[in-house]
This record gives sequence, C-alpha cells and structure tokens, in this order.
Amino acid sequence: MPMGREWANQTVVGFESDRRPFLVFVLGGAVVRRSAVLALLIVYLLVLLNLTLVQFPQPGASANLIPFATIARDVQAGGWGLRMNVGGNLVAFLPLGILLVWLQRGRATPFGVALASVGLSLTIESLQYLSGQRVADIDDVLLNTLSGVLGFALAVGLDRLRAGSAVRRGRQDGSSHSENCRTRTLATVSQARPIRAAAPSSGVLLVDDFQTMAAPGRNHY
Repeated sequence: MPMGREWANQTVVGFESDRRPFLVFVLGGAVVRRSAVLALLIVYLLVLLNLTLVQFPQPGASANLIPFATIARDVQAGGWGLRMNVGGNLVAFLPLGILLVWLQRGRATPFGVALASVGLSLTIESLQYLSGQRVADIDDVLLNTLSGVLGFALAVGLDRLRAGSAVRRGRQDGSSHSENCRTRTLATVSQARPIRAAAPSSGVLLVDDFQTMAAPGRNHY
C-alpha cells in the first residue's frame, strides 16, 4: 500500500508490502535541490576544464612563478590582456563559490571555499604546465582564489536578501490576518444590544455589558 511522510523541506514517498518497504522515492525539497546543484557543479567543472586545458593552446609558452608579475604587466598594458587575464580569472571561479554555498547549506565557510579554489586552480595550472600547451601562472591561482571567495560572498548575500524578503512577507501576512480578525470582532460587538442597568444612587443609566455575554434565557432591563 502507498505510504508517505513529509518533514522539513523534503518529502519521502515509499511503497510498503507486508510491512517491508521495497521501493522509496525521495522527492522535492532539499534532496532535489542538492541533486540539481550537484549536477550544475559537474557541468561547470567540465566546461572549466575544457576552457583551461583544451581550448586556446599556446605551445612553448613559459610559466610564471613570480606572484603579481603578470597582474602588474596586464594592468599597465590594459586592453585585451587585462580583460582576458585579470577579468577572466576573476570571473572563472565565481560559479564555484556560489555552487559550494548552495551545495553545503549552512556549512560552507570562506576558508573552505578558498581552499577548494586553491586546490582546483593549482591542479589546472599543474596540468597546463605538464601539457606544454598552455601558460601556467601563479597569478591565475591568486585571482581564481579571490574569485571563489567573491562567489561565496555573493551567494551568502543573495540568501540573506531572500530570507529578509520572506520575513517581511510573513509579517505583512500576519498583520493582514490580525486586522481581519479585529474587523470581524468589532463587527460582532457592534451588533450586540447593550444591557442597561440603573445606578442605585444617581439614577444614571450605565452601559457596561452586552446581551451576547449574558446568560441565556435571562432578560436585563
């Protein structure tokens, strides 16, 4: 017979026969989101490796092991080299930082993302050096690491903006619900007939009760 349970942000639906589950499907929520992010991460890595190891070969290029040497040269020269080398390396690892935050909800840290960026960038630069077809540059590692950390900051900022928007919507919905309840209460009270009681000493009529609150079957005059 079908069996289903839902908790947190995920739904687990299974089928049970003779009280022994034989098939379980995990649908929606955190599980599907994590699978989608993991798939995006795999696609991103494949595209990145293709661009950095296969496309745009430069046979015979020498490696640069002096930090900031290539960055200083590109900044001074400007133009296409600055956009491609500095700008391209700053953009290249942004998706890595974003996807790691989404993949490790609540557990990703700037240090962890920076470490992953350094490891991946060093691997790519080492393969470029060994292939002899690309330029291995220590400045690429520095820029890629900064790019990954910027991606982390961007993902965290977007998550906080989305959470703040959800909180504001919840407050607005709560205020609307409270106002509707107050309106219905006032309408009910306005339809009740006041009960008049004469003050024994002054003869002034007091209105301090409502017939809706009186005991059933009693007349108050």
